[in-house]
Amino acid sequence: MKIVKFLTVLLLMCLLPLQYVLAEEKSKVKSFQDLCKKDLDFVRLQLQKNSAPYANKTDQHFHKWYKDGYEYSLKLIDGIGDKDDCHYVMKYFINGFDQSHISIRGYIPLPTEMYPGIMSAKNGDGHYIFYKHPALEYLKNVSVGDRVTHINDIKIEEYDADYLRPFYANDDSELTLVSASVYALIIDGNRFKPDPKTVTIIHDNKPVTIELKYTELSGKALVSVKKLRQPEVNESFKVEMVSNGVWIKIPSFFPTRKESVYFTGMLSVLKKDLAKEDYILFDMRGNRGGAIKWSVPIIRNLWGDNYIKTLGEKHDYNKQWIKKLRVSKENFGEFQTIYGPVASKAYAASLKKGDNFFIKKWSIYEDEENLYTNDDSAPFKAKVYVLTDSFCRSTCWNFVKELEQIPGVVHLGGPTAVQGIYSYAKKDRAPSEHFDVFYPTQIRVKPESKLGEALVPLHVYEGNSKDEAKVLDWVLSIIEKDLS
Repeated sequence: MKIVKFLTVLLLMCLLPLQYVLAEEKSKVKSFQDLCKKDLDFVRLQLQKNSAPYANKTDQHFHKWYKDGYEYSLKLIDGIGDKDDCHYVMKYFINGFDQSHISIRGYIPLPTEMYPGIMSAKNGDGHYIFYKHPALEYLKNVSVGDRVTHINDIKIEEYDADYLRPFYANDDSELTLVSASVYALIIDGNRFKPDPKTVTIIHDNKPVTIELKYTELSGKALVSVKKLRQPEVNESFKVEMVSNGVWIKIPSFFPTRKESVYFTGMLSVLKKDLAKEDYILFDMRGNRGGAIKWSVPIIRNLWGDNYIKTLGEKHDYNKQWIKKLRVSKENFGEFQTIYGPVASKAYAASLKKGDNFFIKKWSIYEDEENLYTNDDSAPFKAKVYVLTDSFCRSTCWNFVKELEQIPGVVHLGGPTAVQGIYSYAKKDRAPSEHFDVFYPTQIRVKPESKLGEALVPLHVYEGNSKDEAKVLDWVLSIIEKDLS
């Protein structure tokens, strides 16, 4: 009997620490959930108070997701198990708006990404293996180019729609969808996405199902996936002489202070020196936009305002430009840093009246930031080309469209991203300080030509746009034919 009592006491002594640990773990999870809900409510409030889409009552998709997406996200919060899970809850909520200008940038470390030695990505209507580790024996029945049909016996199209796009794609452009699809065979700590246990592929015209084994995503595999997920970040503004012509690389219209010196230097000699060569090519690969103060002067200085005016309504510079700026106390400070006292006074009056938007109207020819003379409309020798890839959006998209409106300019490369009506993202830090949220504060009203479209080049490059040697040969072959 004494032994039984002793064992009972011993068992209770063992259970008490376990109960304490479980209670402590439950308390931690509850705190993660509470903090995530606080962040989610903060993001919704900022969108409500300061974003352009919220004040745009015609944007039915935004308003529907603002309500429904919040309810769905609250259900995800109930499934949070650790600190980084909120990252994917917020991605889910943000991505549901399908807007490239609504996004988050996280600051907490996420789990190490793991992969099974192969990776796939969307290409057209299918998903294909684009990388295979050369030394893994268990992948002997897999080849680069094999089509993926199922993950965990789930059709890849369903897996993509249900688990990849909601967490990894914040708009529906082809570039974004491809970047999201890369996560099909990557384990990255996303609790809300089923980890791939098996993959079924079509190899040598036969279905093959493979049980997956995981290792850290690193080395050549990581390099390969980064090329699909994001543009190269090591490019800078550059002017080069290539085969009797001028190759001008503009990876961003947000130049660094050092780059701005070279940029203005290029503008100073663009018409009188560079345009004497056989051609000028503006290389926009990797350019995601920036400020029009850097894009507009290129066209105005090269062709001259008088010539552009002869194009009439065929060119956007001859139209009135209108945008709506979301009126709010939080947006007013930034407005004051951009616009003068007269506009700021008008904005303040709109704020006092409770207006949703401040209407900004202007003409390109009233732009006082043009950096060099725009009076010279004399013809020049150089034929003008513009080279793009799928990263081109925002100010890059506008610049390419404005170049296409000038007779004789040739567009080369890959189609641009699709351009929406929203612009000028504002940034706020979440209460947890785990991420920044970005959202648009402006609506493009006019010119509205080609909004909602990708700009498709006259000559489309089907290869890897980052393969410099092949791109150079391809571009020069077209230019040589044009100039011969």
